Amino acid sequence: MQQARLFLALDLDEHVLDGLCAASARLKQTIPDANWCRRDALHMTLRFFGEMPLASVAEIDRIARAAAARQQPFELEARGVGAFPSLDRPRVIWAGAGAGSETVSAFATALLGQFELAGLGREERGFVPHVTLARVKRMPRDGCDAWRAMAAGMEDRSFGTTPVDRIVLYSSELTPRGPVYAAVNTWMLGEQ
Repeated sequence: MQQARLFLALDLDEHVLDGLCAASARLKQTIPDANWCRRDALHMTLRFFGEMPLASVAEIDRIARAAAARQQPFELEARGVGAFPSLDRPRVIWAGAGAGSETVSAFATALLGQFELAGLGREERGFVPHVTLARVKRMPRDGCDAWRAMAAGMEDRSFGTTPVDRIVLYSSELTPRGPVYAAVNTWMLGEQ
């Protein structure tokens, strides 16, 4: 049975990508050894499915199409910098959401519930709107204070607002130079 590594995401416009890349360049000075995401890999994940049988794409399509039709387009602001699990022990460095975060959270939570009901897996963690900027394997001892100070300085920074008018199902192929994403399907918001 053929499989693909899949995730459902929101794309970001060029203005927001510019802001996120500028922030990443500054943050990279404090944690140079982190795996920083390339510009073409920046997005907001609604649901990461992982390795799925290709036969599952039809069920994902059914759910995503219906959810997209019910959701009107909206604006989403990329705002602030943070880390999972915490600023003191960053493993994932992210940009959060400002205006529009309630809308995207409600939309994603509804989608997650529908995917779970359809047997497509349960998301153990609740949805937190964010754009992954980097993954950290090891925090340098001398970089922790500088990282926290720089992240705190960006805690409330706006990176711009992006119009959200579609959701995209991507496949992800892992390569030595990082993941390569390819759009599998796109659904426009508010279209029946």
